[in-house]
Amino acid sequence: MARQKQELGLNLSASDLRDLYDEDYWLHDEAPDNWRVFSISRGRVLLPNRLWALGQARLRPGMRVLDVGCGRGELAMFCGAAGVDAFGVDFSDVAMNLGQECLGFFSESERDRIHMDLWDAGRRLPFQDAFFDRVMTWAVLEHLEVSQRKHLFAEICRVLKPEGITIHGTCPNRWRWKLSQAADRCLRRREPDSRYAPLHVAVMSPLQLKHELEQAGFHTHVWVEAGPSLGNLKGQTIAALSRMPALKWVFAWHVMGIGAKSPQSLKAFRNLEPIPPPWEKWAVQLAARRTP
Repeated sequence: MARQKQELGLNLSASDLRDLYDEDYWLHDEAPDNWRVFSISRGRVLLPNRLWALGQARLRPGMRVLDVGCGRGELAMFCGAAGVDAFGVDFSDVAMNLGQECLGFFSESERDRIHMDLWDAGRRLPFQDAFFDRVMTWAVLEHLEVSQRKHLFAEICRVLKPEGITIHGTCPNRWRWKLSQAADRCLRRREPDSRYAPLHVAVMSPLQLKHELEQAGFHTHVWVEAGPSLGNLKGQTIAALSRMPALKWVFAWHVMGIGAKSPQSLKAFRNLEPIPPPWEKWAVQLAARRTP
């Protein structure tokens, strides 16, 4: 861990890191287009990448889902409006305050299904055992120390129902990140880092995600997704390599993983359609019945 911090240039204290999660981060760095579309549409619209993420979770009305590291909470709010009993937790009061401003977009019955609260990594999740059908994290695990992830996965195992599923998406893929750094050194080129780059304190490889989930007692399936590609030669080359079956594990941007408490639950989940038709219907219905 100390070596990875050094590689990332991470010399900030825990307090300094927390201060980086400011309003500017939540409005302009952390998926700003998703938030802009969601807020302007008054909670009617999520961009395709967010709908894709929800589709991966195979959610259905009546389920109970937890989004750990929910940030501003647009996924939890959209789920609640679509008939899912949705919970979101995050340590950032700035993000929570932004989310609270959007709750007025929803009807009383929809708000009754939306539950968001502050929670710090390392603490016990404030839910009883075997409470959720799904627990998910999106672009969260790379923000946590290895010890925090170990605690989180154990807590997820505790609050997940016996037949429940946990699903995670993290980026960047550590293998691609390391190769990209090596290429930049060979070319004697250094791309400017965002002021928020230190927030990625422990990026993960596919094997690392698989190992940490299995340590927590889960049966797992891990895969990779290519992710966005830059328009320059380096970006185009990496995008092409990430589409090759033999090389995609190294060059893909996103690392994805699911965990289940039994092999039977894992098999049943994987047999479901990744993006069930109800999600498409719900998106259309939500857009149709709300006016800006």
